[in-house]
Amino acid sequence: MIVPANNVALEYDMYHMAPSIISFHSTRMRPSRGCEPQDPEKFRRELGEAYNLIKKISDVTVYGRTYGTHKNIEIIKTVIKKNLIIPEVSVMNLLRYKK
Repeated sequence: MIVPANNVALEYDMYHMAPSIISFHSTRMRPSRGCEPQDPEKFRRELGEAYNLIKKISDVTVYGRTYGTHKNIEIIKTVIKKNLIIPEVSVMNLLRYKK
């Protein structure tokens, strides 16, 4: 999981929702203001640095932030090329399916 440094709930929630055979590994990105990165290249670098810390030990990567997902989803998909879960996208897909 890639989690913002000031998020105190995601890891706790994931451990309590998942079966005991699943392990979680997380890294953090610095907290930010607003919903969108002001500098897309800086965002790409910071995301790449965070992803490099966990990509060899993780089968799936959860981008556990709302920061950057609205306008920069293509950057996220470019940096994290495989087995990516973006909760915001998953919720939107579920709501569309439920109609």
